[in-house]
Amino acid sequence: MNVDLGFKVLVYPATDPPEPSVSPCVCSFVFKCDTAKRATLLLFTSIPTIHDAETPFVLQYDADMLERATLVSNSGSVTRSKIDTMVREERGKGKGKRRLDIKTLHLTTMDVPPLWCAAATPSFSPQPGNEPAFQQFSHLARARYIHIVLDVPGIHGKHQSMFRAFSKRARNLEGFPVRDLLIEKGLRKASWEVFAPSEIAPSETIGVPPAYSREGQAEGESEGEGSRTRKRSRPGKLLDDPINSTSTDPRREPQQSHPAVTALHSSVCRRCALGPQARALGPRARAPGSGGRCCRRAGAPGHGPHGPPTLIPVALV
Repeated sequence: MNVDLGFKVLVYPATDPPEPSVSPCVCSFVFKCDTAKRATLLLFTSIPTIHDAETPFVLQYDADMLERATLVSNSGSVTRSKIDTMVREERGKGKGKRRLDIKTLHLTTMDVPPLWCAAATPSFSPQPGNEPAFQQFSHLARARYIHIVLDVPGIHGKHQSMFRAFSKRARNLEGFPVRDLLIEKGLRKASWEVFAPSEIAPSETIGVPPAYSREGQAEGESEGEGSRTRKRSRPGKLLDDPINSTSTDPRREPQQSHPAVTALHSSVCRRCALGPQARALGPRARAPGSGGRCCRRAGAPGHGPHGPPTLIPVALV
């Protein structure tokens, strides 16, 4: 990709509390701006993937997407040895032994930054042996609060004043138009989701209820309109008798007996709690916790497919 990649910086997501030492991503720092108060910071990197030995990625930080920005005179959580390695690489490019001015740019964005990647590849996986670098950049791509350790004199002299405004989140700044430039280089605008697994295990699928819920829902729909979802009792446990309950819980109000209400015990299906004796009484028979229906899809009457019959109180209302 034929782009002026500026100079190297060390970038890592912020943590709370700050970690004493981190493994930063090595990125190329490209600051684009003009006199019309437009500025954008681009972080370039390349990571070996199964698709290409040098797969390019770009993170885009527009001036108008910043929530906060601060430039401080320290190296953050990056060790001095990592900074020295970065400086040696830069000086190896013939940039001379200029005076260093290492600072850390703290950026907080309103949302995760746009990610630019190879246009012909829908998703990416690391090349064997490069998983750590791939994972570090994946975490960086989804972070809203990052630290950039840089040698400030590496920024071009004519861009210094605009960079100071950018690093203070100056008002009235807008993003610099970089879309056409990046598309010309064979990149497409995406997000960190290109790093996510392409397949999700069925048990981890978001928004899909478990199999037993879907089965119960289908049975409820087959019973016709007006049916309501009821809380099922645990197998082998009797439902509470609303008439003869002896609970001493002070929060429960005692049930008042009424001449029109009697108790009827019958051998019934566990799920529907309504046996043949109660069904013979007509639609007025209702078992506590049931919809007045008995599941008789299999087995003898009064013995549905949900297990052997059990004694359950049935109330007449």
